[in-house]
Amino acid sequence: MSWEDFDASSKANFRSQCTTRWGEVRSNLESRELEDAHEQCEETSLKIAELQANGEDCDHLRSLYVE
Repeated sequence: MSWEDFDASSKANFRSQCTTRWGEVRSNLESRELEDAHEQCEETSLKIAELQANGEDCDHLRSLYVE
């Protein structure tokens, strides 16, 4: 896979696009929705860290979103 598969030219470009999009989305969320989004982000970050520790992050994410 390449960054073009994610509509980005590089890792930095992908991150920049995500940051910009999050800024657009969060401005339209109610406070409870924003709190839920932060909780989901935290849970996902912890799960990804766990997968990375086990050396499974890329394969697991690929199986969820690509294949």
